[in-house]
Amino acid sequence: MMEKPHDPLTPPSDEEPTTNEEAVEETLDDAVEASFPASDPVAFISQPDNPEEPPRDPLAPPPRRDKKQPN
Repeated sequence: MMEKPHDPLTPPSDEEPTTNEEAVEETLDDAVEASFPASDPVAFISQPDNPEEPPRDPLAPPPRRDKKQPN
């Protein structure tokens, strides 16, 4: 059998071709790693919204909000 001629736009690769799903997964993994470096995985979670408020326990129920009085 004759092998398919190499496409000049695609660099030669010794790896098996990846499926579209694998390629998407790898791209997403790379994007997440770039956004949230592994050196400090919880840094983006541990910052309080308001620096004057103490950090809230993530397992505690949400704070109650008073219902607005009708005018």
